[in-house]
Amino acid sequence: MRKEKAQNSSENLEGCPEGDIIMITGVWKMSEENEKKEKSSSKQKREERAKLVEKERRQRTLARVIPTCIGIVIVALIVVWGAGKIAKAVFSTKPLENAGAGLDDNGMIAGVKASDYVTLPSDIDNAAVPLSEVEYTEESIESDIDSELENHKVLSTDADRTVADGDEVNIDYVGTVDGEEFDGGSAEGYDLTIGSGSFIEGFEDQLIGSKPGDHVTVNVTFPDDYSSEDLQGKDAVFEVDVNGINVKPEFNDDFVKQYLSADADSAEGYRKYLKEKNEKENTENWLKDYLEKKSSAASYPDKYVKDLKGIQRYEDEQNYNYMLQMYSQYGMDNPYASFEAYMAEMIQNEKEEEESAAAETESAAAETESAAAETGTASAESGTAAESESAKTVEVEDKEPKFSWMEYEKYLEKKAKEKAVTELAYQAVAEKAGITATADEYRQHLIDDESYDEDTAKSNVESMGNAAAAREMLKIKVIDHLREHASVK
Repeated sequence: MRKEKAQNSSENLEGCPEGDIIMITGVWKMSEENEKKEKSSSKQKREERAKLVEKERRQRTLARVIPTCIGIVIVALIVVWGAGKIAKAVFSTKPLENAGAGLDDNGMIAGVKASDYVTLPSDIDNAAVPLSEVEYTEESIESDIDSELENHKVLSTDADRTVADGDEVNIDYVGTVDGEEFDGGSAEGYDLTIGSGSFIEGFEDQLIGSKPGDHVTVNVTFPDDYSSEDLQGKDAVFEVDVNGINVKPEFNDDFVKQYLSADADSAEGYRKYLKEKNEKENTENWLKDYLEKKSSAASYPDKYVKDLKGIQRYEDEQNYNYMLQMYSQYGMDNPYASFEAYMAEMIQNEKEEEESAAAETESAAAETESAAAETGTASAESGTAAESESAKTVEVEDKEPKFSWMEYEKYLEKKAKEKAVTELAYQAVAEKAGITATADEYRQHLIDDESYDEDTAKSNVESMGNAAAAREMLKIKVIDHLREHASVK
């Protein structure tokens, strides 16, 4: 088109003077350039307008997206913060203070026939108790007697007695440093065992050879790391009066009648009492352990397990609060920021104990299997296992325990089922043997067998509740029944 215009223009210029032709041609060229500039400017404006529109579109989009993103982040934070609260509310077992929850006043689990749930050891009715595990030896008897004699020492002022290593002497002393008395350096009627190392080095040795009534000057030097900085490295002088030597009396019939008449009336009778009493207790403990560990359950009474979970939760909280009181009482920092932190560590400790017990069992089994193997191979395997276990222990110690309410619920469930098996086992024996119990029987047991006074025994039963008290008496009767039918071999 432009070519045609140019051609027509040339044709139209034919016959025009040369000067006019040049002018017209220049005008035409300027017009063409202006047209190009106008078109270029128009294009640029369109592009700029398009960019502006795109920018506005992006801004509108961001205006919609940013608040949405912020909202999502806020919601996410709320969810994370509230997850623990929700989990606690939804999954958390409520603490149950009543130790007799789920029990009738006769101590039996309400509405439950224990034998429907628990399987007892097949020989529980006539268990064979290993003598080696319950025998009370002569060495143990003599140790008990020696403890009684230690508790009833008498002060001998016999001037013919000489202080020897191991003797317990009663002394008065006054200590000075540079001629001046110091705090904690004096006492009267102090019982000091020679050779115990309870006083600074050299003090006790200088009393050896002295006698009751003697006055002894003791020269010592406080160690450089002594607890009191004012005395560190200082020379001290102690003026000591030996009042006497505490001597154990002879164990004979007179001693028993004077101090142990509630248990026996002669020295031989007391020895017999110690043997029978302790072997009875050992046998009862063996039977308790046997009944509880060898009984099992394939299913559990749901309501009773739920009650036991609540009781366990209450006991966990009580233990935590008691621990806080102890730390506060002794001015110590509480290492746990909360109950949750405390339970996280308790749960982890239990897991580690279970893992350790399992490792020991595996190790014992491996040792048995490899007993016939070469010593070198067995040692290498043992060493490798030991190293592996050591590394595993270090890894566990480095891991910070974490708490979750769902994990705690699993813990409560586990503890409750373990407790349920034990309680069902006792009840199953009681059902089979026709054993019954009451809270009043338990109160009388506290008075007769545990040396409670009447008021304390009554208060104890009231705080427990009749159902829990009857349950304790039921368990005592069950163990008595098992012991009467057991044989010690």
